[in-house]
Amino acid sequence: LVTAHRRENLGAPLRSICDAVLALVARYPNLVVAFPVHLAPAVQAVVRTKLTCLQAKAGAHRAESPRSPLGCDRIHLLPPLDHATLLRTMANSRLVLSDSGGLQEEAPALGVPLLVLRERTERVEGLHVGAAKLIGTQPESILREASLLLDSYGAESGCYAEMAKVRYPYGDGTAAHAIVAALLARKSELIALKTASG
Repeated sequence: LVTAHRRENLGAPLRSICDAVLALVARYPNLVVAFPVHLAPAVQAVVRTKLTCLQAKAGAHRAESPRSPLGCDRIHLLPPLDHATLLRTMANSRLVLSDSGGLQEEAPALGVPLLVLRERTERVEGLHVGAAKLIGTQPESILREASLLLDSYGAESGCYAEMAKVRYPYGDGTAAHAIVAALLARKSELIALKTASG
């Protein structure tokens, strides 16, 4: 799964991300990429120009037709996904490449390694627990880090196994139960306060 839309990644950084995606599908013949494309015109223009396969013109000689990059037919440019569909797509992905802050929060809980396509992030919790890695937008860095993960996919140990451990950097998932227990423990006190206030 690839997403990229942040303002600081528009222009050259987004073109670099697209170059890295092309390099990945060329290197890994079984890799399929889902790329929900943000509706911003600056994102649409770059992503669709760089990643759409070129169709040979009917009747044109091969030398006259522009060539599509190797593997571009395995890059699925999608419309923006609703949240539930995005979560299902992420949960079924081997790897997430994204500049999205929201995905930085969600991927660790799903056990999907996340490579953060930014130079810096305010959401450091996933980085601290090892479920995400800040790698920037240079194609060489993206290709290197994604390859380390893809090459170790399925192994019991290694980069992929370590990053794919399900982690909850934002708590242990028991906050709702703790709140209910605290309220129930103070139930009679809360009722007395309500009664006294009329």
